[in-house]
Amino acid sequence: MKFKYKVLAINLIMLTLAISITGFFMTNNSFKLSIESEIRHAVTENNLSQAVVEYELLKEVNSNIIDEYDIAGTLEEIGRRVASGMSTGDSSLFIRYADEMVFSGSENTGEVPSDLFSGFEKMSKSYSITHEKDSYYIYVASHNKIFNKELSIIIKRNVSAVYRELNDNLKFYALLFASVLLIAAGLLYIISSVLTKPLEKLNKVTEQIAGGEYDVRSDVSSSDEVGMLSDKFNVMAESVENHVNELQDMVVRRDRFVADFIHEIKTPMTSVIGYADTLRSIEMTEEEEKEALDYIYSEGKRLENLSMRLFDLLYLKDHDITKVKSEADGIVLEASQSMKPKAKSREIRINTEVEKGYISCDRELIKTALINIIDNALKASENGSEIVITGKTDNEEYLIEIKDSGIGMTQEDIKYMFDEFYMADKSRTRREGGAGIGLSLVKQIMERHEAGISVESEIGKGTTVSIRFKLCLE
Repeated sequence: MKFKYKVLAINLIMLTLAISITGFFMTNNSFKLSIESEIRHAVTENNLSQAVVEYELLKEVNSNIIDEYDIAGTLEEIGRRVASGMSTGDSSLFIRYADEMVFSGSENTGEVPSDLFSGFEKMSKSYSITHEKDSYYIYVASHNKIFNKELSIIIKRNVSAVYRELNDNLKFYALLFASVLLIAAGLLYIISSVLTKPLEKLNKVTEQIAGGEYDVRSDVSSSDEVGMLSDKFNVMAESVENHVNELQDMVVRRDRFVADFIHEIKTPMTSVIGYADTLRSIEMTEEEEKEALDYIYSEGKRLENLSMRLFDLLYLKDHDITKVKSEADGIVLEASQSMKPKAKSREIRINTEVEKGYISCDRELIKTALINIIDNALKASENGSEIVITGKTDNEEYLIEIKDSGIGMTQEDIKYMFDEFYMADKSRTRREGGAGIGLSLVKQIMERHEAGISVESEIGKGTTVSIRFKLCLE
């Protein structure tokens, strides 16, 4: 069942209960008031009838007109006179003396309820409500004793109008209840539809995201809890989209890594196998054999270097590093000094300008990372050019910049330059003996040191690599 129908059903049930309970108490209270009013009228009539009957009877007794043996006949005559003088046709008079009904204002004398005469005391009253055929009656009895015999004056009052009014009220209330419930159901359906519409929108967006449309967002805008839910849902959807994009990018990079790795392994292995087969199966001069062996050796060293770089990369991902307070300027100088022989062979100048500063690091790893960056700068630089390395404090950071004036890179190259086996210029990199793992190793080292690394480059104008370490102030 949809949520809006649940809201509608619950509200209708609550409304039905509220109206039913309210109507029951109102109708019941109105009926009780009407019955109590009829009882009061019956009691008043009974009091009047009792007073008249007893007065007339005492007057007869005191005048010695009758004795106790003639009372029954006298009461019948008095009852006839009192009944003829009653102002309302809804009431009847009964007189009971010595356990016998001596006068009845109704044709059926046996209809008077017997419970009116049980357990009464002198000068007491009792009443009873009965249902006779299609009518309702109230009997009110006054009890006294005359010559030690029981005298009961009884008024029978027709109250069928009260019960008809009750039935009319119930029918009217049922009609009113059905009308109100029908109108309320329509209004509640509209209200529940309006209230749950944002949730239906969220549900639709959820289905779209579940179907792979990760870029869709909820457009629900309100200041209530649903609006807050929509905002948080959009934050969650964006996080999911970013995560999915990262996973997809990771899959692409993994596939490219595998393809590049196979290619990097296959190329030297093909050369090694080819030259080895040639040496094994063909007669060669000493000079040709030496050339083949040199090629086998160089390609073998290349494979060794590749395996060591991969080992370093995997080791960094799975092992902790120990960081100590070290001179950043000293590490930069050592790294640049290590690369000067290679730079000298190509007549490339390395100018180093560093300020004093301390960082918390694994000295050898940082040195390895800087050597890799300088080595890539050398590969990208033309013979006779210059590489500038600077190190300085910048607020609470130590900034190292390595700038070359080489071939530069595109923004696409910068985006992927830290991926394993990625090479902006594959022919130049292989010619220089690289395999595209150095910068991915640099990235891993910097991430483990919580250092920021950024690259700025322009085709034909060179590249600047900036690294920021937190200063070690203690």
